[in-house]
Amino acid sequence: MAATDIAHMRQRNPGPHAGTVKARVITTKGPSPYTSGGDQRQSLIVGLADMTGAAKAVNYDSAQFQRYQAGQ
Repeated sequence: MAATDIAHMRQRNPGPHAGTVKARVITTKGPSPYTSGGDQRQSLIVGLADMTGAAKAVNYDSAQFQRYQAGQ
């Protein structure tokens, strides 16, 4: 699955996930800059998958970006 495929996935449940997820990082895209309240920030799109399916997640915490490496 390519980063472009992840970027175009349909969102089924937008918003924060309430529980723990055990999945493999398939791909990442970014970091991408955005502006929030006049501040420049970054987000990272992450493609996740397990045996039941795949999902797209967006991480807005730049301190956590290094945790998301493809293949983990």
